[in-house]
Amino acid sequence: MKYVHQRPNAISSSLSMLCALLLSACSPPTESDPSLVATPPDVSFEPDSSLDDVGQDVDAPEVPTICENSCATSGDGVCEDGAPDAPYSYCAYGTDCIDCGPRPVLDEPEPEPEPEPEPEPEPDPLCANHCPHAGNGICEDGAPDASGALCTYGTDCTDCGPRDAQRHCLEQNDCAEGLLCNATGQCVASQGRSSLERLTLNEFESTGYRNWTTEFEVGEGIQSATLLLEMSTSTDTAWVQEIRAIDGPLYYLNGSPEQSLTSVFSSSRGGLLGVLMPNTPRFTLEPGRYTVRLNTYDPGTVRLHLLLKRGPEHPQGGSLPINFWFANQDFVQADDAPHDDDFVRAQERFFELLSLAGISPGPVTYNEATGTLARTIAAPSDGPASCGHLREILSEGSQPGINIMMISHYPDSGVEGHSCGIPGPPNLQLNSRSGVLVSLQNLRYSPGYVGNVMAHEVGHYLGLFHPSERGGTSHDPLGDTEECTTEHDLNEDGTISRDECVGLGAENVMFWTGSMVNSEVEWTPHQRFVLMNNALIETY
Repeated sequence: MKYVHQRPNAISSSLSMLCALLLSACSPPTESDPSLVATPPDVSFEPDSSLDDVGQDVDAPEVPTICENSCATSGDGVCEDGAPDAPYSYCAYGTDCIDCGPRPVLDEPEPEPEPEPEPEPEPDPLCANHCPHAGNGICEDGAPDASGALCTYGTDCTDCGPRDAQRHCLEQNDCAEGLLCNATGQCVASQGRSSLERLTLNEFESTGYRNWTTEFEVGEGIQSATLLLEMSTSTDTAWVQEIRAIDGPLYYLNGSPEQSLTSVFSSSRGGLLGVLMPNTPRFTLEPGRYTVRLNTYDPGTVRLHLLLKRGPEHPQGGSLPINFWFANQDFVQADDAPHDDDFVRAQERFFELLSLAGISPGPVTYNEATGTLARTIAAPSDGPASCGHLREILSEGSQPGINIMMISHYPDSGVEGHSCGIPGPPNLQLNSRSGVLVSLQNLRYSPGYVGNVMAHEVGHYLGLFHPSERGGTSHDPLGDTEECTTEHDLNEDGTISRDECVGLGAENVMFWTGSMVNSEVEWTPHQRFVLMNNALIETY
């Protein structure tokens, strides 16, 4: 029903006329009463705009609708948008408007609230006595309250007590003046940073097989020396025959481990060869002159370089640039790697193991291998040949640091990784490049295991051998790594397995089979000594 309200002006006029005729009934207003007005008030009643013809509230919000005809079958006379009243669902909801009419827009369901993350457990305090100076009555782990920095933070527990394992720094600016942020996020005493000097000792054109000797000199304040032999092509072969101090002991003699102070991986890989001195605390790199005798087989240019590293005598830690390379494989590519959950977990495990040795990773790069060799190296059938391919691929790169080529798998082999040298040639400016290869075939099944393989192969490239080789008859030159021998080969199959060597080196990162993902793993102080001597690691 419609309500109409009219203004009563006509009725008021009639009453006024009637008052004029009947003076006794309607007295005129007096000047003393201004509230009485002869002219009737102009009173009006506006219609109620909130009601329409049927009493409905016209201000109620309209229901939004969707009305599209983007479906291929729109206009065929059959409603097919999948709504409850539609006989078919060939079209998306609201896209068959000609046949179905407008559809109300459906409300999207409220998203489920994300659960609150569980707080991370407090890490156990650091309390180890791996430092050679532990137990001497002087706290020397580099903490702000320590007397010195001869030991790594947390490895002089007898003298310093348990140390806080919480991270307190992420970068150098988080620490006070005179302190450095180490690999485990602690501010420790600074002894200055290491530096490198690069010298070319010899360069000549070889016509074929040649035995030649070069001398070099080590001055005061040298932490380590690295020999780098570089042949013309990635297929050239060379090996080390002898290294000795002119007025001192025999460092290495090929084929005579009982006379050698240390082990040397004497053969080249990919036309490159590296030798790290010293790679055991048993040998001191005294100032003086040394000789190295080498053999080369192939014609071409031969160059021998020397890298002299100066730095703190007892480094607290170091940093290592990491360059990931991705062969032409189907697991993960360079652009996706920083966001791939499994690769991130593998990388985190790798970085965790590096931090146990006092090494901070960084900077980290992700690079795509290109060209015809990128597919060949993805499934290499031969280790030495793959090192040649790796050198050719990486020679285009310019980043210093450790190169890790992520490949698909090793066909017909149980091998999971390969290092192109022990140690490999340091990847520095003006040098040919090399690195390690790591299989991705277990990435989706066990990312942590892939991270273990990364750490193991990088350990080789930085100069570490297996504490015990698979036969149990040969061992690394380090005095504090456990040895598992043939007498522990309980099933007499000629191989010492991880189960047979529990407590005898199976827990070490460098055990020949690799370490288990969920087990406690370790680097020994002597292994850390070798790592800190490598030219690729900037120590502090």
